[in-house]
Amino acid sequence: MKKTVFLVFSILFFIIFSTFCLAETTYGSTWEETCNNGICTRTFYSGVIYTQNATGHWVRPSDVLYITKNSDDITFHYDGTNYYNVTFEVGAVYNGNYYPMADVKELKPNINFDFPSEKHDTYIKYAINISNLTDNLNVSLINSITLTYKNHYGFTLEQLKQGNRCFYVKDKMALYFEDLLEFYTISLNKSEKRIYIGNLTENVKNGNLYLDPALQLQDADSENLEDTYINQTNPTSNYSSSDILYLRPLNSTFSNKTYTYLKFNISSIPAGKTITEAKLELKMTIPSITGTPKQQLRHVYNQTWTEDTITWNNHPCDENMTNSGECNQTAEASTTYYGISSTSKNFTITNMVKKDYDDSNSNFSVIINVSCNDNPAGKDYYFLSKEYSTVSYRPTLYVTYTSGYPKWYSNQTSVPS
Repeated sequence: MKKTVFLVFSILFFIIFSTFCLAETTYGSTWEETCNNGICTRTFYSGVIYTQNATGHWVRPSDVLYITKNSDDITFHYDGTNYYNVTFEVGAVYNGNYYPMADVKELKPNINFDFPSEKHDTYIKYAINISNLTDNLNVSLINSITLTYKNHYGFTLEQLKQGNRCFYVKDKMALYFEDLLEFYTISLNKSEKRIYIGNLTENVKNGNLYLDPALQLQDADSENLEDTYINQTNPTSNYSSSDILYLRPLNSTFSNKTYTYLKFNISSIPAGKTITEAKLELKMTIPSITGTPKQQLRHVYNQTWTEDTITWNNHPCDENMTNSGECNQTAEASTTYYGISSTSKNFTITNMVKKDYDDSNSNFSVIINVSCNDNPAGKDYYFLSKEYSTVSYRPTLYVTYTSGYPKWYSNQTSVPS
């Protein structure tokens, strides 16, 4: 009997202890947080990583996005906390004249059209695949393939917006074309609500043309990040819409200095915590050079700048980072690259984030430059910004904090809020 009682209590203790020690994860659209025994790590993404489905559960964006085809029209659907869709007509400009694909197929019935798609966690990659072109058309006369707005459901037409190379639906669902720029040209006619994809002749392979843009969620109102760069040669220009964050050296030798600014909103971290670690992850590419280029981060104290208005003429830290009242003159984090590199890089920025959090600031801000002696060729480096089409390549902030004693600690009667 005693053995049975001991066994039962042992099992109960194990269950209770395991329950308290299990990691708990909570979600928001652009963040996730994992807590275990009073230690939490919150990851701030600069794009939508999670969304709520129709039942209110947090899921990956690709779980609420899907694409259907009706004849030669493509319809993009969002089926999350509400439902809406938008339909585009696929067409072509041939020898200067526009034709819907239905007309092209009627005139050239041997041409085949296919619309395959591939599901990823945060987006859906789809394709417009056109085959048997060279047997039926003079390829050199195909000026562009087009997607033209046709109809919609579940939102007002004013909520269909157009960016530089994308369509937005309700500031949430985004149809991106940036990933085609390596091989094609992209232009958008706002009055026609039409995307033109050009430079096709060189990309027709064995009579086939394959275009693969992406569909993803992009909630502009819930992003955690502002990011942009400033350029000395163009002192009044603003680059907030760029998907690239450029850098050029902090050196009097070069007259075209270029710095990057980033500002994360950290106000969602609960009050009364102790920040123990913070890291910034950036995706970066640099040119092929000799030497050891070093990227330096300085803490920006003046957080009134915004990505839509900052320029070389009005940025807080001045030309040579000497404005000590607005930013730290000493670099607090740096990293070095050798030769050619295209990878993610982590910067440890614990003291910067901790200072802003402890001072009850809603934001954390940095300026990034290339150190003067490590770039003798004066070449550009760049990070990928929050406008970059692939969410996983955008800037990410990781903050770890403690929330008091572990729940199972015997001398702790309650967990601090």
